[in-house]
Amino acid sequence: MNAERDRRLQRPRLCENQRNLRERKVKHIFSQTTDNFCRIFINFNHIPYRTIILILEVMIENEISYVIKGCIYNFYNQTGPGLLESAYEYALCYELERAGLTTDCQVGLPFVYENTKLDLGYRVDIIVSNRVIIEVKSVENLKDVHYKQLLTYLKLSNKKLGILVNFNTSDINTSIKRIVNNL
Repeated sequence: MNAERDRRLQRPRLCENQRNLRERKVKHIFSQTTDNFCRIFINFNHIPYRTIILILEVMIENEISYVIKGCIYNFYNQTGPGLLESAYEYALCYELERAGLTTDCQVGLPFVYENTKLDLGYRVDIIVSNRVIIEVKSVENLKDVHYKQLLTYLKLSNKKLGILVNFNTSDINTSIKRIVNNL
């Protein structure tokens, strides 16, 4: 009886042609993303194709942040603390591009007040795939103003997720912070 119940609860397996078709569709639609990112969604073969797209729209910031954290760990393990903030910033951009993500470094962020665009010189350190903002710090301790600065950048740019990272630390695990704006 238990064996029959277990058999009924198993998800139907797709034949090889259906799996290949779904894989090609996902790779075609998300050709701008990394190979690892595509593989995550290809493994959901039991989920209908439209549902995969909905899952992707919800999870894309989270998946990008996962790749970003991996790049931060790889880079930090090779260099460690003690460099200038600008060195960490440009090296992290290089590491993210090697991982297949698009990056923009030192992007100007305009301030809009009463429908007037004011270019006051706000600069976002890194924008990844036009979805996630990374604010790089190399300070002794993160202060409240650093969190507020990133949250303000998220609001001004209408982005949902930001990552604040302090490289001047002995433990990088405690120095990577996720900041969300209506996610």
